[in-house]
Amino acid sequence: MYSRKIGGEYAKDGDTILFEGNRYSTKGFLFKQFRMNAIITDGVEPKVAELERFEQSVHSIEVSAVSSKGEVKQNLAVGDNVQVIEGDLKHLEGKVIKLENGRATMMPKHEDLKDPLEFAVGELVKCFKEGDHVKVISGAHESDTGLIVRVDENWVVVLSDLSRNEMKVLPRDLQLCAEMSSGVDSMGIHQLGDLVKIDANRVGVIVRVEKEHFQLLTNYDKLEHLPHQAVQKMKPPKASRALDCDDNQLKFEDLVEICDGKRDNFKGQICYLYKNAAFVHVRDHPENAGYLVCKPKLLRLSGTTAKRSSGSGASPFDLNAAPGYMSPKYNSPSYPSQATGPAFTPTSRGGFGSLAMPKRDNSLIGQTIRITRGPYKSYVGS
Repeated sequence: MYSRKIGGEYAKDGDTILFEGNRYSTKGFLFKQFRMNAIITDGVEPKVAELERFEQSVHSIEVSAVSSKGEVKQNLAVGDNVQVIEGDLKHLEGKVIKLENGRATMMPKHEDLKDPLEFAVGELVKCFKEGDHVKVISGAHESDTGLIVRVDENWVVVLSDLSRNEMKVLPRDLQLCAEMSSGVDSMGIHQLGDLVKIDANRVGVIVRVEKEHFQLLTNYDKLEHLPHQAVQKMKPPKASRALDCDDNQLKFEDLVEICDGKRDNFKGQICYLYKNAAFVHVRDHPENAGYLVCKPKLLRLSGTTAKRSSGSGASPFDLNAAPGYMSPKYNSPSYPSQATGPAFTPTSRGGFGSLAMPKRDNSLIGQTIRITRGPYKSYVGS
């Protein structure tokens, strides 16, 4: 065989061939195992050429959806706008008024044609125009609804009502509709905007609901595409608290402004606080259904002003300075204010009495450090 000529080795095992750890049929087909949740079977319609390659009987399956050219039929419904693609009336447009036995009756949109015309379903294709409100009836975006923003030769671009993301869909997978999708998955458990648990350290907000998968924005500000079974719904941590860039307390449903450079001046509402991540919903943000993830210290509570000012000239190492300049140690609720604490009175022997101050360690000045204990645990600074 050719594999041996190029240096490969194979072995026969019954009706199969073993080659480089994989099992093949005598006709070259690879046998591979997959998990059931990694396979999509709904709506899959093989073409005639594919069935012949596997030597399966064409009549053993429902082949009404497959034409002699191997093209999947149109999912036509009464009320669809269609266009003729074959025959003398090619490019004629109209509306379907009746479907029966693989034939479609169409009312043409032409000033000289007033009577209904009958065509084979295979001679018609759906046609849409910009501004139509449609529903996806098949494919990865099934059940999603949106507004058509662009019509290409073979594709239609739809702006989703829920996620505000653009979807590229085949015309045959669309249908005109007036209602909007609810954003709930097929099991009725999760919906758009829910906080779900991925593993022990990662959570995410659902920013897109697909037929078999979710698109999640995680607490690490990354997008992940996971099947429905891979996530668990969790109770929103409404009691969580955090501090913004001005040390104002942040909580669930607070209105905030983002101080991050690339997203500066974005305004939104806190949906979830999880550890050192804040999920903020910005209505004017077109990506990820309007959700953003950032650290609480990059937020500012709306309606407040900055507490810190550099105009007083006070040193950040001055223990008698205003609270805005003091080290977190002296701002922490775990330490009483130095103004109300006991005074340090030197003794006659040069000491500080019973409250002797330890010698200051200057080796950390200018170094980047991480706080490991206390209310400011995990904060990084210099």
